[in-house]
Amino acid sequence: MKIVIVRLDLDRYDLHMIERLVVDGVVSIAEAREAHVVRDLGPVCELMWVRKIQPMIHRYEKVG
Repeated sequence: MKIVIVRLDLDRYDLHMIERLVVDGVVSIAEAREAHVVRDLGPVCELMWVRKIQPMIHRYEKVG
């Protein structure tokens, strides 16, 4: 079995795509928060974004 490690440049993606990557488990919320598109939201909107994403992650984990 081979393991391939890839570094994604999240600054190339829009917010919707970053959300999909987080929900699918490709990147963590902490990694996503370092992307320019998320940082540009501002502290309050960034917190609201994290609160919006968290239930989506937990719902996905229960199904899978």
